[in-house]
Amino acid sequence: MAGQTARQGIEKFVSCACVALAAFLASGCAAGPRELDETVLASVNGEPVTLQDIQEGFEGSHRGHTLLLAGSEAMREFLDKTVDRRLLIQEARRIGLDDDAGIREAVQDLVAQRARDELYADEVTRPVEASEEAIRAAYEKTAQGYRVRHILTYTREDAERAAARVRAGEAFGSVAAQVSVSTTAGKGGDLGLVGWGQMDPRLEAEVEAMDPGEVRGPIETDQGWNILLMEERRPLQARPELEKLRNQITAILKQRAISRRSLAFFDELRARWAPRVFHEALSEENLREAGQGGPEPDQAKRITVGLAGDRSITLADLRARLNLKNIQNLPRPWALRQVRGVLDEAIFASLLEQEALRRGYARRPSITREASRLEEGLLLDRLLATVVYPPIQITDEEVRAFYDQNPKSFTQAEAVRLKIIVLDPQQDTEPVLRELRTGADFEAVARTWSRDPITAQAGGDLGWVVRGTTNPAIEAVAFSLKAGEIGLAKDEKATFVLKVMERRPERLQEYAAVKEKARESLLTRRRRAEVQRWVARLREASEIVIEGDAIDQAVAAYREQARGKAANPAGNGHGKGP
Repeated sequence: MAGQTARQGIEKFVSCACVALAAFLASGCAAGPRELDETVLASVNGEPVTLQDIQEGFEGSHRGHTLLLAGSEAMREFLDKTVDRRLLIQEARRIGLDDDAGIREAVQDLVAQRARDELYADEVTRPVEASEEAIRAAYEKTAQGYRVRHILTYTREDAERAAARVRAGEAFGSVAAQVSVSTTAGKGGDLGLVGWGQMDPRLEAEVEAMDPGEVRGPIETDQGWNILLMEERRPLQARPELEKLRNQITAILKQRAISRRSLAFFDELRARWAPRVFHEALSEENLREAGQGGPEPDQAKRITVGLAGDRSITLADLRARLNLKNIQNLPRPWALRQVRGVLDEAIFASLLEQEALRRGYARRPSITREASRLEEGLLLDRLLATVVYPPIQITDEEVRAFYDQNPKSFTQAEAVRLKIIVLDPQQDTEPVLRELRTGADFEAVARTWSRDPITAQAGGDLGWVVRGTTNPAIEAVAFSLKAGEIGLAKDEKATFVLKVMERRPERLQEYAAVKEKARESLLTRRRRAEVQRWVARLREASEIVIEGDAIDQAVAAYREQARGKAANPAGNGHGKGP
């Protein structure tokens, strides 16, 4: 049972893959990726600002576009912003914000998580190669189909009783309908015709070895205890060729290999770290919610349910991962099984983290770099929130003045409430227009004629359409119509029958309706100006050196490499060198 609950927890464990920095340089170039990344473009009070620093900042705010593609001027512009940011971060350190416990904890958590994820990737989800022999063997198994019935129970005892009834002569389907907790119970446990890759591998192995009429079980899986009835083995006459199934087969084989690796690695970690589970702490009372007889939150923090290496897992930790209401509605043995699976998952995650730190993953450059970026971002946020912004105060009179001085910011654009019927571009519109002219309900006509299922279902109602926000062809006609008029619009994809239900002219919104929006807009402007004032003061007191030649050389080097990649696309190999 312990092995199965461990399997349940581990196989549910999902590791977030860490994303590597994109390698954009071709092989054979004058400068390698690391050399170019480490090019110093400026220094701020002796602290270097590298190409990688500004490239990462640009990609974070420009959705991944490569700054080097934009040229020297864009590089210099963004370098200025990077220098400003560095000055503010240095100021945050100078006044001691880097001693903030919350920031340190957040950085430590990130390092631990990334270390854990990278270890899991290295040991478990690293690339899996499915051999040609294994692929062909799996393909041969897809030639056989099995008609199987199935009973699933929460406990072994329930499964044994169900199996005894079947073996005593009761119809399998009747027993399944009465006792199975599977969604197939209503169909007498009928799984239909199944084949390789469609079942839990443990059940699949049993099915492949069964004869027609044979009953097997109980068989334990993550879902519970299973009884199987083989009704028929049937060769599948129509089967796609191997090449059409190759990708699907390969994916299944790889996923199963990863699952086996995960289980084996957890066994290895358990042997090294010797985790413990305190079963007595998983009492029915402890698994109740606070207020329903269970421990209060503070008490739950003091109840240890497991030890993972040198770390305790408390009842509070476990509760945070569980849906206690659902657990309480399950039979006790099955509830404990689910709890143990979740606890095993927590133990596995903790052991992964500790093992990764033991192996030195926290010192990996990619992790230390990400941790540094997080710390800098948190320092900047803390500086702004606790030092720069608090002195800014805005009165109601200033908000009203801002509203009066910026009417365009609070003016609603012209809008129409529109209904629409979408037709094929070459479709004759006359039958539709004839129905509308004779008084037919627009909604009924839209549901009958429109080829757009969404607007057809809504009776053609598009709601309010603001000028400048929709298809220009539709807009040009819609805003030329009066309320109640019908018109035709057309583009290369469709013809549109339009009816304007109401018109709303451009209008200045009432102050009361937009007062808070005006306050936020003014506050944003004041904050931006205050940041610039701080930056200007810091620049005056700082030593900033811009390496103009390095900027030009970095852009030129990248362009040379880009030309090389374009000239030799076959030799790039995902951007890696030879």
